[in-house]
Amino acid sequence: MASLPEFHAYLETIDEGKDTTPIASSVADLLRLLSTPRPFSTALHPDQVARALMQRDKHRLLATREQQDAQEFFTLLIDALEAESARQWLVVNRPVGLESISDLSPPGSSAPSTRGVSLKTMATQDTHAPSPFEGLSANRMGCLKCKYVENIRHEKFGPTVLPLNAQKSTTLEECLRENFEMEVLEDVECQRCTLLAYRANLSRVITSLSAAKSSSPQLTAALNNAKSRLQAIDLALESGKIEDPKLLTPAGGEKEIKKFVQRSPKTKHHMIARPPRLLAFHIQRSSYHNYTGRALKNQSPVSFPVTLDMSEYVTTATLSMDPEEPISKWMPGDKRTVYRLRSVVVHYGLHHMGHYVAYRYAEGGWFRISDEDVE
Repeated sequence: MASLPEFHAYLETIDEGKDTTPIASSVADLLRLLSTPRPFSTALHPDQVARALMQRDKHRLLATREQQDAQEFFTLLIDALEAESARQWLVVNRPVGLESISDLSPPGSSAPSTRGVSLKTMATQDTHAPSPFEGLSANRMGCLKCKYVENIRHEKFGPTVLPLNAQKSTTLEECLRENFEMEVLEDVECQRCTLLAYRANLSRVITSLSAAKSSSPQLTAALNNAKSRLQAIDLALESGKIEDPKLLTPAGGEKEIKKFVQRSPKTKHHMIARPPRLLAFHIQRSSYHNYTGRALKNQSPVSFPVTLDMSEYVTTATLSMDPEEPISKWMPGDKRTVYRLRSVVVHYGLHHMGHYVAYRYAEGGWFRISDEDVE
């Protein structure tokens, strides 16, 4: 983190002093010391950071002498900074009352106008400073049978966990391909397939009732009810607004439509919609023995480049609603998304014990830091 100017700038944005934002302030001080060259050896102790984190009850993780996972601590720290930033933003940008309305004076009134007072509410203000590790992902699911694709959902994401499935030497690029690969899910409930099955049944009911020779009021009411349902379903299918099939049935009709629930194979795909300024990966090396259930560490080497091109995993201006196609395809001429390596944390040892070594880029070169040993 000390090698990331964007992270330093983020801390400066949310740092309001040790009394107000103790976590941001202590982390900023520590990283400032780590980024200041000295002519002699100096020991730095992150006790202020640990103390600030331990003041929050849910972070009792740091109150133990047991060894902790670096990724777990990193996630804890980022979440704590986010919470502190959001809390401080609410203090500084506390919504005002009725005086925030631009003009309370009725037309023709001699009362002094409040025009010019800015409207300052949660709905119109920017939120707290986002973490530089925060990005936005695009997620899509589509049915391979009826080709219906749900709306593309966008969700925030932070540091990415990449499972290490290989039992041999592999690359970061291969891990990324597996992570962003389109997934096929079998036997998933499909709203459109369900509506189509329900519509087919209604058509059979209407045909049967229309062919009946009886003209009783009950039969006429049932026929009209079936026709109105069929019309509602046709409108929904035509507009594509079928997210809640229960809305297409009258009260008490939910049980009826459940009889026609259809399950189909679906594709699930996700890409990056808004790349974070800082991209962090955690290679998940934990695995479990099939017979004993023991936790093991996958020791397979993972090579990674100094410059990483993520363009093929970032959405472009063109989004596809075809469930058999990726959400987006990068084409020559589209904007590229390229990251440069700034730091690496490596774990040596077994699953339950070991040692962490940090590599960081600074002053035009790379440094290896293992406790007090710096090369």
